[in-house]
Formats: sequence, structure tokens, C-alpha cells
Amino acid sequence: AAHKATEGSPHSARAQFALGRLYALRHQDADAISALTKAVQANPQFAAAQLELARSYLAAGRLKEAEQATRDVIEKAPRMGEARLLLARIILLDGQREQAQAAIDIVARDFPDAPAVQTELGMIELNRGNRAAARAAFAKALAQDPSAITPLAQLTRLDIRDGRADAARARLDAALAREPHRAELLSLAGQAYSALGDASSAERLLKQAL
Repeated sequence: AAHKATEGSPHSARAQFALGRLYALRHQDADAISALTKAVQANPQFAAAQLELARSYLAAGRLKEAEQATRDVIEKAPRMGEARLLLARIILLDGQREQAQAAIDIVARDFPDAPAVQTELGMIELNRGNRAAARAAFAKALAQDPSAITPLAQLTRLDIRDGRADAARARLDAALAREPHRAELLSLAGQAYSALGDASSAERLLKQAL
């Protein structure tokens, strides 16, 4: 349907945006970038398309282009929290710790308790080696959004490294009780049980994920 829309209206920003998002969901990053670039060219003020383009650049490992695309979004929509969070993530991956902190601080002033903000703060603290602060931020994010996979994964890894196997298992088992058929959660639990030396549980969970 999206292909038909773009064939009928090749210069429609919304049609190209819809096609680009579908490609992104299928992890076809090059095709997503192509369609989303056309969407932005058709409507340079289309901030949502520009943000999705930045995410696709990031998924493709093209950090510099992702950073520039995100900065373009912020220039058009300076109060878009999603864009500032994405910028913090990108520049942290690029090794720019202080700049990442500055970017996240701006969002944290407006949305201090938002799970996504706490997750990014946790990643920054983890990158600094401040495990206690990272753990506190991830725990706060998970308390606000129990279905969030990133803070759950990071807390699980911290528990395993710190020898807190029981805590890791309890948190994962509680999450699985809430969402027993969520593939990414089953995969995370399978990897964790494998790291904990429980091969049979790991195999069972990973088969369920598949």
C-alpha cells in the first residue's frame, strides 16, 4: 500500500514517510534512509520525518549523519524532547561524554521523571563508570515504565556483574509474568540465564522467543 502511494504521489512527504517507517521497522536501513530522505526533501519542515531519518542513520551505524540530522530537527523544533534524547545517545556513542551530559540535562530540566530521560542518564553514568548512579537511574526508569526493555537489560547486566543472580532472576521472572509472550523480553531472559550458567532455562526461553 505504501509503495502504491509513493508511485501515485512520488513527491508526497507523508507517503515517503510512511514507506520509510515501514522499512525502518523491517530493519532495511538503506531503504528507510532513501525514503525518509525523499520525505524531508519534499517537506524540509517535516520534523518527524527528519527524526526518523536520524534514527535510521543511527541504526545503520552512520553516527555523523545521524548527529547532523538530529541537530537539524532540534533547529526546527527546539523543544522536541525525543530529538534531544536521540542527540545525547548519538554523541555518547561517539565518545562525547560531556556533550551528551549537556544534551540530556536540557531535557531533564523539562522532563525529570520521564523513563527515557532516566534511561539516557543511566547510560551516561554507566559510560563514566559510576555504577551506583547508573543503577539508580535505570531503576527509576523501570519503576515509571515496567515494560521498558533497555533499563531492564542494563539492570540485569549490572546484577550479573555484581554477583546478584537472585535479584536478576527475580526481576526477569516478574517481567515475564507480566508479558510472557514478548519476544525481546524472552531473548533478554535467555541470554541472562545463559550468563548465569542455567543452560536449560536459557534454551527454553530462547526457543520461546523464536
